[in-house]
Amino acid sequence: MKKNRIFITFSAVLTVIIFIFLFYIIEILYFFFYTRNENINELIKKNFYIFDKYTPIIHHIRSNLEFINKIKKQDELIFDIYNEHGNKTILFQGDSWFEQAFSYKNLNENFFKEDINLKYINAGITSYSPSLMMLQLNILINDFKIFPYMVVIYIDQTDIYDEVCRYRFRKKYYNNLLISISEEKRPLSRHFYIPFTHEIHKARLDKEYNSIISKSHHNLVYEIESAFERIKNQIEINIFNKKKKELKNN
Repeated sequence: MKKNRIFITFSAVLTVIIFIFLFYIIEILYFFFYTRNENINELIKKNFYIFDKYTPIIHHIRSNLEFINKIKKQDELIFDIYNEHGNKTILFQGDSWFEQAFSYKNLNENFFKEDINLKYINAGITSYSPSLMMLQLNILINDFKIFPYMVVIYIDQTDIYDEVCRYRFRKKYYNNLLISISEEKRPLSRHFYIPFTHEIHKARLDKEYNSIISKSHHNLVYEIESAFERIKNQIEINIFNKKKKELKNN
């Protein structure tokens, strides 16, 4: 019995030592990888302030690469203005339907005509649900001093799904009032809705730490946690699909 205890203790200690040794090997290898890939996406560096300030409050802002390449000022990551000299503001809020619709030439020529009384603001952002639209409206009023004369909102069934499922556990309240819907720091995949998530994280590390060793270490921990989170999410999805299939067959 005593020999068994000694063997178990020795095995446990050896396992811990091997684990620590392997982790440091991974740290060293990752450090060399990180130093070669340390550069942060130029679009993120250029617009980091607005990404860092608003994604913790309204989950995500516009992240279409083609769109971001064309913006003239950071505000356009949240909204853009048509006929800004108008006296009355009509605000459009919604998901990708509104975000994309305003780019059509015929719509701009026929609908957004030069009208001295009306200013049109498009605040449509992909996958925005009603709660996000409300938070976005607060930001437009408080931070950008936009006071709309009329608000036009577009909601479809996918927005309700996002509201009930995707954002449900990310909502934060203060005195029973919704104050934010936190960002997905570790999404299901690198390209799942928010392609800049990892780049934003790297930019935050760059701002927080001066040492490249610290940046490399914290980024490695983030990558490992993200990998486990994705595995966990995938397992949950597979279990859900399996149960759904069983119920359908029964």
